[in-house]
Amino acid sequence: MVSVGAAAVTPPPNPVSVNRVTATDASGRYVLARTDSTSPFPALMPQEIRIDRLTGATQSFNRIVTASGDLTSGIVVSDRFGALAWTDLTTGATVPVPPVAPAGLFVRPVQLSGDGQLLLTGFGTSPQDEGGFVSPALLGAAVVAKNGAVDVAPLADALPIDMSPNGRWVLLQTIVGAGSSAPVTYHRWDRATGTTSIHATTSNARRSAFWIGDQGQVIEREFVTGDGVNGGSARLVARHPGGRVVELVAAAATGLSEASADGTLLAYYDGVGSVAVIDTFTGERTVSTLVLSGPNASLAVGSSGRALVGLSARPGLAPTTADTIFGLVPGRSAVPRIAAGETVTVPVAGVRGVPVDASAVVLNVTVTNPAAAGFVTVWPCDQARPDASNVNFTAPGATVANAVVAKVAVSGPSAGSVCFSSIAATDLIVDVQGYFTGAGYSGLTPDRFADTRNGEVDAVGNVGAGGVVTVPVRDVRGVAADASAVVLNVTVTNTAGPGFVTVWPCDQVRPDASNVNFTVSGATVANAVIAKVAESGPSAGAVCLSPSTGADVIVDVQGYVTGSAYTGLTPDRFADTRNGEVDAVGNVGAGGVVTVPVRGVRGVAADASAVVLNVTVTNTAGPGFVTVWPCDQVRPDASNVNFTVSGATVANAVIAKVAASGPSAGAVCLYTSTGADLIVDVQGSFTGAAYAGITPDRFFDSRG
Repeated sequence: MVSVGAAAVTPPPNPVSVNRVTATDASGRYVLARTDSTSPFPALMPQEIRIDRLTGATQSFNRIVTASGDLTSGIVVSDRFGALAWTDLTTGATVPVPPVAPAGLFVRPVQLSGDGQLLLTGFGTSPQDEGGFVSPALLGAAVVAKNGAVDVAPLADALPIDMSPNGRWVLLQTIVGAGSSAPVTYHRWDRATGTTSIHATTSNARRSAFWIGDQGQVIEREFVTGDGVNGGSARLVARHPGGRVVELVAAAATGLSEASADGTLLAYYDGVGSVAVIDTFTGERTVSTLVLSGPNASLAVGSSGRALVGLSARPGLAPTTADTIFGLVPGRSAVPRIAAGETVTVPVAGVRGVPVDASAVVLNVTVTNPAAAGFVTVWPCDQARPDASNVNFTAPGATVANAVVAKVAVSGPSAGSVCFSSIAATDLIVDVQGYFTGAGYSGLTPDRFADTRNGEVDAVGNVGAGGVVTVPVRDVRGVAADASAVVLNVTVTNTAGPGFVTVWPCDQVRPDASNVNFTVSGATVANAVIAKVAESGPSAGAVCLSPSTGADVIVDVQGYVTGSAYTGLTPDRFADTRNGEVDAVGNVGAGGVVTVPVRGVRGVAADASAVVLNVTVTNTAGPGFVTVWPCDQVRPDASNVNFTVSGATVANAVIAKVAASGPSAGAVCLYTSTGADLIVDVQGSFTGAAYAGITPDRFFDSRG
């Protein structure tokens, strides 16, 4: 047995005869393997076993046509005529798949979603089609939920190929004409919107799409020589929405490939050497010490791309699980983390105090231990991932936080959730600070309203020191004509030196306040801003931005506020612990608490339930964090501003619940874990029931 990484798992003590491995869960503890040695119908129906590699326990099933990513649920063929059952692979309990096919047709199972709750099916003309033993042309496709709901594909003549783990995207195929040279068109069916789009059209078999992921990315085989019918050499590529193509395997005549259920990795075995593990978002390759041999070699990749299982058949001997070699993908065995391009779905509606009808949530999103520079995008899971950023980081190992007001998905398999994705592998922490219900706030899928970069690759800022960028927002691309404030993510990049950006309503004098702070040339820093919109003058309906130092400015709009629930202010400095604002030593000691009265102060309503702050930390004595919370509650295990070095200057937006009782009623409290100075600018306040703040609560932490 060959192991990869320190966390390799030993084989079970009682080897079982198998002829191929078909799947593994993320950890590699559970493995599905196929054997026909004890099948009641060996000619038609190989038997499947689920192996617990930790205890050695095995469970036998008739053929498992498809399984969930965690190997807890599967679709099992119960007899040679193809009767299907939804099967709990941990207990063996079964639920018959309902007869959802049109009259005269039979269900053909194709793919289970990652959680096992959705089944992609096709419709065939024979009972045996159900078992997947023959492959006639299927007549249409549908997604069947375990509760019996059916979603029929918009293309009546489409053949089902694959479904994304989150159940949103389905890869369909249509064929025009007959014969091997008939044109083939591949389609993406977006179940969240009910629409289809063409992925590719090809003749012969020159391009063959076989996998689709959570963002709609497709892995396909493209023949470089030959036509795919009479042989030739092919390459494997990942095609991402937006046109990005990542080559995974260069042209080769043969090879064994298997994508992880989430599609972040492809494992490839060329038949003679070791296995290459390829990142489908970056193309980065890691050669594993897993080496397969023999004509019956098989390969499976864990659902999150972390576990790799192969089987190497010994000539003349029945292969057993003792011949199965296992390892964790190099670089992924130390701690759980988010892979580059991986989508993380965090349920929020109906969870720990957030009501089921929440339309948006206020988050603090922290990135830590990133493998490289990059950014995180946050969006409602029932929409396509937008071209926008929420948290930006510029170096490996950084710790950066940003506030996000995120719209909650309202439909599809991820209803009630918010999605996150990072372009670089990282750890991710999500703290929830409050939520919106009703009509006061309208969330949007993040949309880029302004970008001052030329071609987005220049290294010199295009806005001079003190320059003003005016961004019209009211009645623009989904923002209401009566919006009183907009929720922005403001990113500054290509900075000429240390400085800050101020955001304000254009019909007011630029205030003495900051929204985004940066300390070096070439910095890339983002921050959330709830900005009041100008009401009058030539720039009515716009917000203004000005950097104190030459820089580029990027503005993504995430939503807007209407009505009287929110009162926007021209940013106003409520607290500053610096002596004369120029000292180089922090005046709040490690563990110190600053109490800032806000309710009824300088424009903040006397009945304000929450305030919108920009909190800046500077003159830090070392690495640490700042927590903001209502003073009448116990300080929570959460962070709002993170810093990693002495002398740092970092800002973050906070929508803070105001203390309702006690000696600090009407105030918010700030705690710093390390000596530092704190600056608090107030940008507005909420009243009424549209927004409800909560004591910050950690909803997700990939570190465990």
